[in-house]
Order: sequence, then structure tokens, then C-alpha cells
Amino acid sequence: MTLFIPYSEELSEESKRKVAEFNGQAGTLFTLKEAAAILRVSVRTLQRWIAAGEIEAFRIGSRWRVPAGSIAKLMQSGGGDPDGQG
Repeated sequence: MTLFIPYSEELSEESKRKVAEFNGQAGTLFTLKEAAAILRVSVRTLQRWIAAGEIEAFRIGSRWRVPAGSIAKLMQSGGGDPDGQG
């Protein structure tokens, strides 16, 4: 199955690039540090979003992983906006 996240013209060019990049990474899992860097937030902020149910993540053993699709979905909904508008 291929993950495809459509985007609208309202997204910034950077967000469009990231969504397009994630469209080819359906099975990719990111660490919290990697996901936070992609979303341009701190790891602690990402942990808060996970606890609040704003982004899907799960544990493998004692480590948290964030699916690429969850990051793309958050970006598509306007969350994780580096300008603080999401």
C-alpha cells in the first residue's frame, strides 16, 4: 500500500516538499528526535502532542516510534507549523 497525502495550494512550498517526500515512505518509522526535527519542534513538545493524542506514535520495546504517515497527517492538518500557527 502506498501512502498518499494530497495537498492544497494553501500549504507553504516547504510543507508541500515534505508531504511529497513522505508520500514515498509509508512504512518508515522515526525516533522522537527525528520526528521532532522534521516537525521543527522540541522532543518535549512532540511528547506532549503524543500524550494529548495529536499525533500517533507507539512503543517498540522501551522506545517510541512515529510513523511517517502520522507526521504527514499532522503537517497536512496544519500542526507542527514552525510559525506557531498550527
